Amino acid sequence: MLKLFCSLLPLLIISTVSAQPIIVDLQRSNVLLIGPASRGPENQATRIRSMEDFYGQFGPALPGDLGKQNMAAAVKKVLEMKPDSLRVVRVSRTLESNLTPFLDSIKNLQDVNLIAMPGMGNITVQIEVARVAQKFANCLAIFDFSSGLDTAGMIAHKAQVQNSNAAFFAPEFRELDEHGRVIREGIPASEIVLSQIIQQDRTKTPFKAPHFPIPTTLQPSVEYRFPAREQLPSFHHINLFLTDVVGKVGLTSFRTANTTNLEERYIPVVRLKNHLHKSIERGTSWVIFEPNNEPLWQRIRTSINNYLLEVWRRGWLLGRSESEAFYVRAALGQTMTNDDLLNERTRAGVGIAMLAPAEFSTLAFLWKRR
Repeated sequence: MLKLFCSLLPLLIISTVSAQPIIVDLQRSNVLLIGPASRGPENQATRIRSMEDFYGQFGPALPGDLGKQNMAAAVKKVLEMKPDSLRVVRVSRTLESNLTPFLDSIKNLQDVNLIAMPGMGNITVQIEVARVAQKFANCLAIFDFSSGLDTAGMIAHKAQVQNSNAAFFAPEFRELDEHGRVIREGIPASEIVLSQIIQQDRTKTPFKAPHFPIPTTLQPSVEYRFPAREQLPSFHHINLFLTDVVGKVGLTSFRTANTTNLEERYIPVVRLKNHLHKSIERGTSWVIFEPNNEPLWQRIRTSINNYLLEVWRRGWLLGRSESEAFYVRAALGQTMTNDDLLNERTRAGVGIAMLAPAEFSTLAFLWKRR
């Protein structure tokens, strides 16, 4: 037995040394829901695995309290979609006047990539939550408007947020029974959008605009008419649900709150770019422990190339060939200078084709040794 072990040992050592680091996809649906509840800890992110968990921590929604009903309904809908994880933060009615404890409770949830505040249209809170989502990088904050806002009011509200990691949706919905009677009103658009994004992300084509039909029992509570292009909410990056001539409900657009950067206008593009950046960043954390030389740079190129090759084969990137879909660079004179070497910095550059073949969006990576 000892002789057999010794004969296998060299093979084990060779296999360990030559192994190429593998980059894997991060989870896509770690959800954070923010809103009021009947009881439970305030300003504390609580992991929820079932409705029993939620009711045990935060209690049932009281009749007539729309905000708490929306929160409970959103939790139920998200759990039905089977997200990777769900956290809930209960907030108080005086949230706007004391934001610090709330922001402290969410600022370190780095794995969160979907945030919603069902029915909460407070612009001050939305601005701060959008900043948190931007700090997380691989995160989208889904916002509603306050009830009763007309088109001009929505446009003025949205204009206060210019952020690629946030998006606004309207209007509210109402739910009907089989006889056409209203059984629930004031359903936030964010509840519907969030559940559809999670559902889409569990298919073979994540990061696409959700294309699942809205149930006929759900109807927009307001029907809008727009005589001029400048009055279209989509022109101002407001994503609106409308009913077509045959009675089907769908979105007019699927855009971020960023109206200035063409590359970051569309939610699927931003989410895919952020996901790839964060996955590569997390999967190459080993770089800082290696000597900064050509063998390391070759390992970086090979590791990222292997990952993006698989991403391209899934159909997430555009192009008939690898060279049209992506490129990876990590070399002295290309991504690094002699000053980088002297200061123990390693840099890599990646291009990914998301909008058209060979039209690359760039990702930059920096590893600094302490």
